[in-house]
Order: sequence, then C-alpha cells, then structure tokens
Amino acid sequence: MDIAVLEIALASLAAEPAGKLHEYKPVGYQRLVDELTMLVKQLTWQLRKAKPDCKLPDKAMSYLERNGLISVEDILR
Repeated sequence: MDIAVLEIALASLAAEPAGKLHEYKPVGYQRLVDELTMLVKQLTWQLRKAKPDCKLPDKAMSYLERNGLISVEDILR
C-alpha cells in the first residue's frame, strides 16, 4: 500500500470524529434494537426463575443498562 494513501486515510480520520463515522442507521434499526432488548429481558427473567443462582441474568441486564437500552428501574423489576 502506498504511503500517500495511508496519510490520506489518517488525515480523514483525524478530521472526522469517530462517532460521526457510525451514525448511519438503516430504516427499522430502532425497532429491531427494541425487540431484541425485550427478548433479552424476557430470557433474563425466565433464566432467573429457572436457575436463581446463575449470574448471567445480572450480566445481561447490566450490559443493557450500560449501553442505554434500559433504565435502572428495569433492572430492579
């Protein structure tokens, strides 16, 4: 690969904040995220009932909360 191409790529990355590169979301993206979040919550609840000593439900809910997919109130339910 040519050094000039690498310099151009690095310059474009420096000029554009990283978050801006990933802002595009396809149509229906939010609905898909919402549905997957609900399924994870349902699976978490069922796993807690089936195996109360399992730590995976807490990890899953913590992941959803850290990524802004659920609120703290959802975790406490």
